[in-house]
Amino acid sequence: MLPFALKLVWCILCLLGTVLSWAAFMALGSLMGTTWAPLCFCIAVTMYEGMFCLGMIWRMDPSSMPRAFCIAQTLVMEVSMFFLGGICMALCIATSLHILKPKKWGNIQTSFKWRSIYVLPVIIYPLAASGIQLALAFKTNAIQAANDMYCDATNPLWVRLTGHAIPVVLIFPSAVLSVISIRRVIRTLKHVERARQDDHELPRQMRREHRHLGLKGSSPTSPCPSEEMFPPSPGRQLVHPRFPVQASHQRMGFHLPFFRRMKTFSGHPSPPLPSPSPRPADGDTDSVASSSFPTFAPMIDPKDKLFPTRSRDEEQDRLSRDLGPWEDDGHVSSATTSVTGHDRSQEDLKTLDQAQEDDGTFHLSYIDSEATPTHISHMAVVPQVTPQIHRLIVFQISFPIFIMFVSLSTIIDVAKHRSTPTPFGTQHVVLLTNAWAPAIVFGSLKGVRQNIVSFCRSRWR
Repeated sequence: MLPFALKLVWCILCLLGTVLSWAAFMALGSLMGTTWAPLCFCIAVTMYEGMFCLGMIWRMDPSSMPRAFCIAQTLVMEVSMFFLGGICMALCIATSLHILKPKKWGNIQTSFKWRSIYVLPVIIYPLAASGIQLALAFKTNAIQAANDMYCDATNPLWVRLTGHAIPVVLIFPSAVLSVISIRRVIRTLKHVERARQDDHELPRQMRREHRHLGLKGSSPTSPCPSEEMFPPSPGRQLVHPRFPVQASHQRMGFHLPFFRRMKTFSGHPSPPLPSPSPRPADGDTDSVASSSFPTFAPMIDPKDKLFPTRSRDEEQDRLSRDLGPWEDDGHVSSATTSVTGHDRSQEDLKTLDQAQEDDGTFHLSYIDSEATPTHISHMAVVPQVTPQIHRLIVFQISFPIFIMFVSLSTIIDVAKHRSTPTPFGTQHVVLLTNAWAPAIVFGSLKGVRQNIVSFCRSRWR
């Protein structure tokens, strides 16, 4: 006969674990945006642990319990155990479906809603398993008093083993889903790590983004403004003061480097160049300077020049250095130096990056400089393994282990051909694990603790 002190401690621990599991699992449900799974799990745990603790009325001695209570205790605990297994299986399916979509790892609220596929493990499986087990128990009259903490099918023992063996059918699918989830997490994390370390091998990905944004149709870069924008003045030649007057307009045209007429990514045309200043009145033609040179603004100190005059090759070299490595696809493309145009390009690139929805592609965009894109790096929506996913994987792995553990003592008893079950076995340990597992696995989550604290404060005020 087991000591009463052990039974009392077991009863207290089971009740305390059930209360904590309610708090932890319901807070987790609020965090995940679902209530059906936490509520069903907590109800099943309460039925299982509650029927066990009701035996304390008879000091948890099955020989002292009434026959009707003994049958009711066996029936409720068996059905609750099958119901718990079905809910855990549904959670395993939901966890795997969530992990298989890394883009949604940060949005766990949409992954644990009720699906029609959950009818099979949550409703059909418990009813079928309970019907088989109870039919065998009543047919063989296996519900007998024994040296135990609660009533169960103990004579013959193979009926009890049947009740513990039926959940084994859930081990294989849950184990397969656990392996798939773990492999998916490992592969995704390795992919993210490679993407972060691959900063020197970007041309191929940049070329793909370049084609995707439709930059092939952009016009070639011209260092000089077209003659349409700067029509030559009749009878006069615009000549830079530093060069001889005989220089041709085509060679020494006064221009602004880098300024293009192409459209930005957003489709808006670049801001037009300021129109030339009106010429002085024709009546004032006595000055030699006025007849030879156009009117210029005051000269700017060379140190403060915004657009120093350089050769075409020098400007292209400087632009190449600013842009960094860029693999050309048979055309020349450069970034607009206009601050407004570049800001629009940044916004469009970010919008296009966020609109992509493939699991394995990490897009590129510019960061740092506001004037020219001097640095290129990954700006992808990188999947993050949230703490909730860690805990759900632990819960998913623990489920098949618990199934095997609960039947271990009964398997040993049947193998040794015992007529009565072991007074204290692994099934009694599972009484505690069922009550405490949610509190231990999910209670350490920061969001769960915050939900519990906020709930308590709102109730106690």
